Amino acid sequence: MDLPARPAAATSLPKAPGRMSSIVAGFLLGLDSVGESYALASLCFAGALATGLGSGTLILLFSTAVSAFSTALFSRIPGALGTAQDASIAVLAAAMASAAAATTGGPAAALVTAIAVMGISTTLTGIALLLLGKLRLTRFARLLPFAVSCGFLAACGLLLIIAAIELVLGGSPWQAWRGGLDADKVKVLLPAIGLALLLALSGQHLRTALGFLTVLVAAVAGFWIVQAVLGQDIAGLVASGQLVAFDTTDQPVLALGQIDVAVLLGSSGAILVVVLLNVLSVVLNLSGIELDSRRDVDFDHETRLAGGANILIGLFGGLVSYADSPTTALTNSLGLRRNSVGLGYGLAALTGCVFMGWLIPYFPVFVSTGILLFIGYGLVADWLWSVRRQIDRLEWCVVIAVVAVACLVDILAAIGLGILLSALSFAMAYGRTPLVSARWSARERRSPLDRAPSAELWLSGQGAAIQGLTLFGHIYFGRVDLLRKEIRGLKWPDAAGQGLPRKLILDFSSVSGLDGAACAALMRILLQLGDRDVTCWLAGLNADCLRALRAWDRDFDIHAQLRLAPDVATALEAAETLLLAHAPPEALAHGATDLPDAPPGFFKAVALAQGDLLVTEGSAGDEVWYLQSGQLGVFARTTTGPKRLRSLAPGNLVGEIALYTAGPRSAEIRADAPCRLLCFAAQDLRDLEATDPATAFAIHRWLARGLGEKLVRANRLLG
Repeated sequence: MDLPARPAAATSLPKAPGRMSSIVAGFLLGLDSVGESYALASLCFAGALATGLGSGTLILLFSTAVSAFSTALFSRIPGALGTAQDASIAVLAAAMASAAAATTGGPAAALVTAIAVMGISTTLTGIALLLLGKLRLTRFARLLPFAVSCGFLAACGLLLIIAAIELVLGGSPWQAWRGGLDADKVKVLLPAIGLALLLALSGQHLRTALGFLTVLVAAVAGFWIVQAVLGQDIAGLVASGQLVAFDTTDQPVLALGQIDVAVLLGSSGAILVVVLLNVLSVVLNLSGIELDSRRDVDFDHETRLAGGANILIGLFGGLVSYADSPTTALTNSLGLRRNSVGLGYGLAALTGCVFMGWLIPYFPVFVSTGILLFIGYGLVADWLWSVRRQIDRLEWCVVIAVVAVACLVDILAAIGLGILLSALSFAMAYGRTPLVSARWSARERRSPLDRAPSAELWLSGQGAAIQGLTLFGHIYFGRVDLLRKEIRGLKWPDAAGQGLPRKLILDFSSVSGLDGAACAALMRILLQLGDRDVTCWLAGLNADCLRALRAWDRDFDIHAQLRLAPDVATALEAAETLLLAHAPPEALAHGATDLPDAPPGFFKAVALAQGDLLVTEGSAGDEVWYLQSGQLGVFARTTTGPKRLRSLAPGNLVGEIALYTAGPRSAEIRADAPCRLLCFAAQDLRDLEATDPATAFAIHRWLARGLGEKLVRANRLLG
């Protein structure tokens, strides 16, 4: 039964009882399945199918027993209870009634054909669930929008309420209202509504099956006490519609040969709708169990289990049954966390099979109707009303739309509309999400190329000519306009009136993909930048983004003002180099003029070809080098091979740390290009300290300044 789910209080659960106690508790919980099965059967076996009410009730109780036993024996969810389900019952009841009306072979043929509709839908549901679990496709079920799930469950509840009312009134409530309500029907409907409200109130205070069963027993007993006082006999109560006409001696003999195959084929559309609703409901119930229990549920295993059980149930014409989220939440909240609780639940259903034939003639119609109204109310209250506080207004509007379309059109159209509205809602919300996660310039963010102090100083002052934007997410037509606005809002200072060339770096390393419209818009943006003499780098494009851009414009990457870079560091290095080419020579003076005065022969010239090794990580040495021209690469050893840490441009010192610490070399250094260096050793400096202390002091100060500049650069990279 879809009792309103209550979150399990993990910190205050009762102590779990033993196996036998769990079975007894499960039996008590299962007693209400008798009344529920009768209520659901009275909806499916109404009108022309009323003669099958007894058989239908037994079928539903047997369905519950099979599901309860299979869940108890094989489920991995502690305390899970499998029961006959009501999510698709309103649609199924309509399909069974239509099939019965279309059958021409008499009452027995109509009844057996209607039961076949139920059984086939259950069997197909089992096959679908088995395939979902076997193929491990249940992970896609988690992609169903939450608003659609809520709308589906709420719509099932509202359809169940409408079907229950129509069952009493014999037609649409609006038609009955216009034609005038029959007094006998009001005598059934009003007590049913009162019972549903009483069950709802008792469900808030009595969290046990005994409380629920007590209300039902009191309702039945009160009914017969009132009838005894009024002097009503059973025949009169049947004639007024307060009891069901049920004669166990006049049951039709059912045989498979009576099934109208043509009618079944004509009902295939409705059967497929029921199957889809059942599969969705299984997934939603498993999601509810996972949410309530705060533990992962093996969806694949549980769907395979439900699939196998429903194939068996369907062979006997039973109703789809599986682990029920609200009832399982109830068992967990009561501390019944043993699967043996399901054994007791199944035994209660089998007990109902034995005594149901005796109970049905004395079971008032208002009680079964009240149970249906209560079940429907619980679904609507939980998934339409209460959920409004858990989701935003737009999502709640989707829930309302799903419910409205389900009632006015059909539930499949409602689910399709819900998915469409959720997709549009997501697109609108995602379209408002900022596309740019960071804005920066070369003033505060520098490439890992260590340049001469004068170059570093000049870039710190003029680096605003290089602007950068870090993008993230998937870029589609709704978001690319945000990029256009960001670029238009960029301001490249002219660096004290020098009119430096402007550079833009777009960091795509966190962009997952581009659609066609985004590619077209992006190309227009890049061309407009070219017209404004802005050189743009696209850095960190993944293979999918690169493929999308080339599919849109095969030659997009040969435009004069557009460059590609594997990462931001490479793009920054290239942009800095181009910018430094416009710096005045006096601002970038380095080389011999940066060197302190030293005696002739103190510095020794060293030449390296591209790829030559200058320093090996971990080696000993006390030489210090000054890079005059070329470029050096600094690498660290990793399990996957050397990893570049940074690069060194002319004007940098190499090896001064080992000179002072007398420790091993901390990195490997190779020549990225032909290099010229000046070198001296520790012994050379010690000799100079003895012969010319003032010059030696100047060299020490020069080395200390180099160390300080490296520390500043390291802090900048870390910060």
